[in-house]
Amino acid sequence: MNFKNLQAILIDLDHTLYDYNVCHKSALEKTSLFAEKKLNISRDVFIETYEQARSKTNSALKGTASSHNRMLYFQGVLEILNQWSPHSSLELYEIYWSTYIDKMTPFQGVDQFLKQVADLPVLIVTDLTSHIQHRKLAKLSLPHPKLNLLSSEEAGVEKPSHKIFSTALQKMKLSDPERLVMIGDNYKKDILGASNFGIPSFWISHNKNKLEIQNPLITQVENFKNLLDFFI
Repeated sequence: MNFKNLQAILIDLDHTLYDYNVCHKSALEKTSLFAEKKLNISRDVFIETYEQARSKTNSALKGTASSHNRMLYFQGVLEILNQWSPHSSLELYEIYWSTYIDKMTPFQGVDQFLKQVADLPVLIVTDLTSHIQHRKLAKLSLPHPKLNLLSSEEAGVEKPSHKIFSTALQKMKLSDPERLVMIGDNYKKDILGASNFGIPSFWISHNKNKLEIQNPLITQVENFKNLLDFFI
């Protein structure tokens, strides 16, 4: 890839800039403990019902930011178990996200990379609702002076839709997709979505097996430390 005429960088948020799995596991464990102690719902039943409610919400709202809304998940859990109340839904929601966000730390190399590209505008292009993604970015405190956010809630669609990438270009007042790069961990949503739109892309594979990628717009790197080599 030639970065001589690069004008901006698009970066995914969840599991690209920090470890989603660690945060989610800790948050779900904390909410299940609350459910066991305060609502008399066993941990196993809570986890099983959470997955059921999540799957139902994902299916019903596929392709929208609301499909990831934990409030809808917890509301669904309590409705399935005939224990819904607005107080309980809110408590589960707040326990989940406060625990999750407290666990967030950037992956090694993220801060160094953002400092290296400080002269270029960076747009976080992310699925999920805007409020929570704002809270996550506030916690991460990423060291970049030209950082902005585009959520799927704002765009009205999720990755890999062309619309979210065209909205990203409009938001950054750019017209040529080849003058940007996309960085993300989800090969289908982030990488194929962007490259199919004509945006060169870096797949942060987190030490997964190296793929034989034929697309000249796609480069696989293991982590941000490896990515930094392309921008020095």
